[in-house]
Amino acid sequence: MRRLVPPLLLLPALALAADPATLPITTSSPEARALYLEGRDLVERLKATEGHFKTDQAVRKDPQFALGWLQWAQTSGTAKEFFAGMDKALATSSHASEAEQKFIRAADAGAKSRPAEQERLLAELVKQFPADPRIQFSPTTSSGTRTGPRARTPRRRRPSRSTRSSFPTIPTRTTRTPSC
Repeated sequence: MRRLVPPLLLLPALALAADPATLPITTSSPEARALYLEGRDLVERLKATEGHFKTDQAVRKDPQFALGWLQWAQTSGTAKEFFAGMDKALATSSHASEAEQKFIRAADAGAKSRPAEQERLLAELVKQFPADPRIQFSPTTSSGTRTGPRARTPRRRRPSRSTRSSFPTIPTRTTRTPSC
């Protein structure tokens, strides 16, 4: 006699069904996954409002969809909605894969001004998923990545007085006296 596999054991299978070179998407609902991907595509085409609508439908289909809540937060219209969505993403991240949990924690660290933690988590994800463009082009993993305490971007300096005086002056209007 065959035993039925409980639905919760299928969650990792749904996450691994995608390309192993990219961040997994863990959800218990194939409809939620499809809506999330539609929303993500819209967001990437700079249609965040429409993407938020699709993502909202996705998290209604699966309220435990952590990556869906993250995208819902990132496309929300207000700071209050953003932080409410981030809280839901963190609360439901226990139902997600380890990589998704790191991605959510990195987004939370960035939202709460903890750049060192965000950079560490994203660096781990870059090593784990070197071919995933969404991780490669995250804010702290792009070309401006700091790799050490001395690798910070130098501050812009004010031009010196000698440089400032070398700029051409704008001619001013002078009044001409009429010649008689």
